[in-house]
Amino acid sequence: NDDDAADDDDAAGGTSYFGSASGYLKAMDGGGECDGDVLIVIDDAGMVVDGEIDCGGSCTITFDGPYAFSEDSFIPDFDCSIGGVTPTFYEFDAWIWGEEGSYAEGSIGAYGETDYFSLSFSAYFGEG
Repeated sequence: NDDDAADDDDAAGGTSYFGSASGYLKAMDGGGECDGDVLIVIDDAGMVVDGEIDCGGSCTITFDGPYAFSEDSFIPDFDCSIGGVTPTFYEFDAWIWGEEGSYAEGSIGAYGETDYFSLSFSAYFGEG
C-alpha cells in the first residue's frame, strides 16, 4: 500500500551530515579518550534514519529515530571498546539538536555500575 512505499522511500533516502566526535570512557579497569567521525542521515521529516559515530577505531555508536532539529533524546547502541575496556551501561542521557540544512549536534552520556562515558558530536550538512 501507499504507506509501505513511503516508508521504503524514507529508509532509502535522506540527507547526510558529516562531522566529528570527541569523548572519553572512565572505568575502574581503564578507559581513555576517543575521537572519531560522525555520519548522520536525516530524512525529509527531520528524523534520523541512520546515525553512526566511530570513536577511536574500536568503538561504534549507532542510533536512529530522534527528531534531529529540536532537542530530542535517544537511546544509542554501543559496540564499543576503549583502551581495552568494553563498558556495560544501564542508563543513557543522549540528546540531538540542530538546524535543518545546516548542522546536527548532540551529546551522549552513558552510565554503568563502574563505567562512565561522555561524548559530544557535531555534523554539518553536505560536507563529506
